[in-house]
Amino acid sequence: MEIFFDTLYILSKDEEAHQLRIPLSCILDYKGFRCLAVAIIPLDEYALRLGLNIDNNFVHDQSFKKVLSEAGEILGLKDVKCLFRGLAVHENIPISTHIKVYVYQKGDNSDDNHQNSPTNKSKEHHFFELQYEVKKNQDLGYVLNTKYMYPIDSDLNEVTRTQERYLRPEFLCQYDRALKADTKKQPPQGVENRYKEDQDILEVNEASKTLKQKILPNLSSLFDSLTLIPLDSKSISETFHSYGVNMRYLGRVALYSNLYHVQDICINEMIVRQLKQLLNSQISSSIREFESDAFNTENQSMKQIPLNRNPRSIMKNGRSLLNSNSERELRGVNRNVDRSVNFIDPLKNNVSEEHQNVDLFEEDAAFSKDKCVEWYLDFLNLAMGNGDETKEFYHEVVYPRINAYYYYPLDKLMDYEINHTALYYSLIYHCGIKVKNEEDIFPRFGNTDKPFEDNNTVK
Repeated sequence: MEIFFDTLYILSKDEEAHQLRIPLSCILDYKGFRCLAVAIIPLDEYALRLGLNIDNNFVHDQSFKKVLSEAGEILGLKDVKCLFRGLAVHENIPISTHIKVYVYQKGDNSDDNHQNSPTNKSKEHHFFELQYEVKKNQDLGYVLNTKYMYPIDSDLNEVTRTQERYLRPEFLCQYDRALKADTKKQPPQGVENRYKEDQDILEVNEASKTLKQKILPNLSSLFDSLTLIPLDSKSISETFHSYGVNMRYLGRVALYSNLYHVQDICINEMIVRQLKQLLNSQISSSIREFESDAFNTENQSMKQIPLNRNPRSIMKNGRSLLNSNSERELRGVNRNVDRSVNFIDPLKNNVSEEHQNVDLFEEDAAFSKDKCVEWYLDFLNLAMGNGDETKEFYHEVVYPRINAYYYYPLDKLMDYEINHTALYYSLIYHCGIKVKNEEDIFPRFGNTDKPFEDNNTVK
């Protein structure tokens, strides 16, 4: 998203009558749930300037089409040539047939002097220099459905393929051939066929092969030569992404490397990412189960539905995900964006009942927070302890999941000696938690079943 924003910013010109933006967005992680928050833009269907409308007829504005095509050239994305329903000839669509551009035209200049106008408010912040100055006679277009704008990372030789894996924009920008983003994706309604799709599939497969056979070994050799020295989770993630490599290739990079340091940090990162997914899955499912029971049962108190603190519950949950054929479940249910829970429906409750439910929610939310803190401590002890339960957890849940997702050999994992200090700092970074009195914890790593005690409050 940031690269696409930078591309549009570079292409923007003051004298142009059309400007393109993408809505502000961010990913939120909270108590095991993950969602994508996108700014609400004051647009309607009549403002569509590029894309399929509600009648599945293609609408295109040549000016916006030109800007989007130029952005596609910078990002290494070819126009999609396809035939729309009701048309006799193929149309060239920039980047993807799924993308839509809506225009919002600025009104008169009387709003410019208002203290809450976007132009004046943006001057209060440090990122003002990155804002577009939209003049009265300029049309401001917002690009939506950008999740479809990158090609699928697939290989004809792979047994299992999924549409959830995409090539990174950093890789596309440095790849020597432009690709089509819609290749091997389900076309939207209204698109009859795509031109020379078989050739596009071969080109995308060739790009995926180049990533695996050239980019990954090259990245590993840079690690081995100490040209790149990743030290923690943040640095290794930034390094992978800057070279256009997804983190799902951690296992392959570790196998290519000959240095123990590189292998160690890659294995540590794979472990932490699986621990995070298991943790989020368990907490979110416990919260959903509680909220469903608490709000569907009259006068039900949360204190009668405690969160499950038994460490074996996460083992059971991990095994069930491992036995599933769905990669979405394997990656952890926290990957689902649409995970909302309906606490209160104002249309079905009168005012007094609604206030009662709000009071119940506020009272139990604090209790839920306390229970989550306790559960975090139990999980950290399970992940960082040295007892039989911890060994069983890694050998039967964590390591098989790493083998299934990262394609890293189980025998190498079974022989791996966990670096508890590195694992701890990575968990703190990925899970966004803080531990009090942590100076007392380090001497207990590897020496006790429960290195975390009640005085090590997690927040």
